[in-house]
Amino acid sequence: MKKYFVTAVFLLLAFPLFAQSGGIAPSEGISNTWLMNDVENNNIFKGYSSIAGNPYLNRNFRLGELISKNKVKFANAPMRYNIYTDNIEYKSPKNRIYTLKYPTEGEAYKIGDTTFIYSPYYQRNKKLSMSYFQVLAKGPKVMGLVRYSVYIQPFQQAKPYTPAKPPRFSSKNIYYYVKIADAPAREVPTKKSFLKLFPDQKGPLIHFIKKEHIGIQRQQDFIKLINYCNNLLGKK
Repeated sequence: MKKYFVTAVFLLLAFPLFAQSGGIAPSEGISNTWLMNDVENNNIFKGYSSIAGNPYLNRNFRLGELISKNKVKFANAPMRYNIYTDNIEYKSPKNRIYTLKYPTEGEAYKIGDTTFIYSPYYQRNKKLSMSYFQVLAKGPKVMGLVRYSVYIQPFQQAKPYTPAKPPRFSSKNIYYYVKIADAPAREVPTKKSFLKLFPDQKGPLIHFIKKEHIGIQRQQDFIKLINYCNNLLGKK
């Protein structure tokens, strides 16, 4: 994950914001659970103003909730997901912006009605890496996830009949992944790649995909397929 930070700080969250944390003192819970980086003076963030487009899944901060592996909760936190840096950003009551410093596998990050997890996954070169994923469907056996990416398109010189274009963020790319139990997530760009993950259920899955006209890259179809897969595995 790209990390851009200048000064690492413990954010002491002794605010009314700490509404649903079970009364745990900041020194015992929040600041020790979610270390954060102050990014206010970071040049990469200041530089966004000169780049057209949007690096965020949603530009505006939305109230959310952090849930640790130990079920410690920090609620009513204004957050947003930065696709370009693969960071979740938090805005304090003093309007300072922070990023989560050490995201942990097994934690949940709810932003509005969207839930993220931080999970290992296999890149296309089969190397193991870590990233945030949006949870689309969750069951006892299988999770359906989405990973986003954007990149900066460089400045383009003016051409005849075409004005110059400033540097800009690309449109977001969307990649679908399957996570089985605690294993690293795997990308499933095709039906064939999905079926390879479930060799013992291949027959019923093929029948369901044909019957329901499932498109693996259509979000609602992908969710439907993950839910069916969990029902199928639950019968074993």
